[in-house]
Amino acid sequence: MLHRLHRLQPLYAPLSRCLRPGPAPRSPRYLSSRMSFQYPQCFRDEAVVDDYHGHRIPDPYSWLEDPDSEKTQAFVAAQNQLTVPFLEQCEVRELFKERMTELYDYPKYSCPFKRGSR
Repeated sequence: MLHRLHRLQPLYAPLSRCLRPGPAPRSPRYLSSRMSFQYPQCFRDEAVVDDYHGHRIPDPYSWLEDPDSEKTQAFVAAQNQLTVPFLEQCEVRELFKERMTELYDYPKYSCPFKRGSR
């Protein structure tokens, strides 16, 4: 595993600006020490319990598995309202986006499929 980490170094290099000691202007570390976050309440449905091979497993957040439900969309909107302003102030966000785009910009092929007799 460690021998693969050197390949990720260029990806994380721009983020090192946010992790330097001392308060760097407008970095997430600097902002997080001065901002207070009021996280939205998340509904827990304690009645949902799944049975997996005789083991009862509570699943109080199963309602979040439906991305089209009004409750899920309201929760995601509340999370975005909290997160987006914080992320927009990160000065290395655009550098990170450019690097991620560069890494994922390669030819992609889908699985083979049968068409006719081929």
